[in-house]
Amino acid sequence: IGTLWVIIAVLLYHFPSPWASVELVTWTLNVGVLGIGAGTSGLLATFVIQHPRLELMGWLPFSVINGVTGLLGFKLQRSFPVLLSALASALVSIRASIFVSDVTGSTVAGICSFGLLGFAVMAVAQKLDRSSQGFTAKGRRVEQARAM
Repeated sequence: IGTLWVIIAVLLYHFPSPWASVELVTWTLNVGVLGIGAGTSGLLATFVIQHPRLELMGWLPFSVINGVTGLLGFKLQRSFPVLLSALASALVSIRASIFVSDVTGSTVAGICSFGLLGFAVMAVAQKLDRSSQGFTAKGRRVEQARAM
């Protein structure tokens, strides 16, 4: 159901109509992303309980789905999907650092891996933010040219 709400929000955003108010787009997107986030978290927990030896494999779809919702938030310029994606990225970084700490037997290695993953997430977010600002600036120039 969350995916349906996200699709509706994207359609409302890209095809303006009297129904496509900013509030409606934001509301439907937030509800959809929250549903997707809760669903993927539930699937991760279920997978971990049913297959404890394959627990690390369950984090892959969780990471991908929450990353896509963050990208969608950047594209539609809404903060709540980006916030949920950042929270999910923090959870994945914590789990990965625990894995590194267990494999190496060193707490320092786990802390360093957490720092490196955090830096990588921030670098990607900065790159995406710059590219979305450039896109927005170009869009504004087009809108200003049409108004003249």
